[in-house]
Amino acid sequence: MTPAPVTEGVRGASTETPSSHAPMRPALLVVLVLALHACGAPAASTPDPTPPTQRQRAEAVGASRLPGAHGVGAALRAADAMDARAAAADSSATP
Repeated sequence: MTPAPVTEGVRGASTETPSSHAPMRPALLVVLVLALHACGAPAASTPDPTPPTQRQRAEAVGASRLPGAHGVGAALRAADAMDARAAAADSSATP
């Protein structure tokens, strides 16, 4: 003789029919969609970040402790010195 299953007092057991939760589903769906939309929407006031220029990337590498960074920094200083000399030569050549 097997005993009949007992559903009274069992945790999680419900005597309600599944259709009794139907009015709650559209409201839950609306709340879920609004929450996902709010989390995924970018802020309108944040400007698009511009990518760094080659000079800015080289300066960052030159300032770091990476292998070869000292050479990158020296090359930037040499390029700056050459640009300064060229600008000085151009300004003295014009009447």
